[in-house]
Formats: sequence, C-alpha cells, structure tokens
Amino acid sequence: PLSAGPYEFDVEQAPEADITVPEFPEGIACADAAGYEAADATYSNGLEQTACEISGSITATVEKDYDACGGTITISYSGQDECGRPLSAGPYTIDVDVAPEADITVPEFPDSIACADAAGYEA
Repeated sequence: PLSAGPYEFDVEQAPEADITVPEFPEGIACADAAGYEAADATYSNGLEQTACEISGSITATVEKDYDACGGTITISYSGQDECGRPLSAGPYTIDVDVAPEADITVPEFPDSIACADAAGYEA
C-alpha cells in the first residue's frame, strides 16, 4: 500500500472589499432637507458566488446641521466586513440652501378716512 498526507496549509483571508457609495447632490433646498435620507453604501471584494465572497451594505450616518439660513448635511459610512476588518467612507457634505425670502402681506387699507378719525387710526 502507498499513502501520503494528510497535508495541511493555511488559507489566506479573502481580499478586502471596496465600498461603493451612492451619488449625493451638491446642494438641497432648505424645504427638502428635513426629509432627506441617504441610501446605504454597498461593499464587495469581487469574488461573487464563492466561499471567499465578502459583500453587503452599510447604513448611512446622517448629521443635519442647518436652519433657515442654510447649513450642511454630512453623511458617513462605518462598519465591518465578515472578517471583522473596518469599512468606512466619507464624510460627504451636502450644502443646504438658504430658505427663500419671505413675502410680506400687508392688510387692506381704506381708500380714505374722515379727518376726525385720522388721529386715532391704527394700522
């Protein structure tokens, strides 16, 4: 009888994943800023459908710092892959536009007023 082995060797970790982030607008209207939500980022090491595939998604962290005078929305991504290696992207900044100028609405005024009533008239 002939025999050989068993032979043992180390398997290296799969390659690290690359993060793909969604596109962000450069600016956003103040009225739309409150409802803004950033999409998840995805990551993959490109070894699809193998035991060495590393892929998934990372939820965005969104920080809103604006008021009627403008400001920013900052988006960051942070997580770990299946091997416990850190994944991060950002920060990405979206400028929040200044709110539109207010329109002034004035009350209706009479076309004329009696002289006797003029001294006590208040708008």
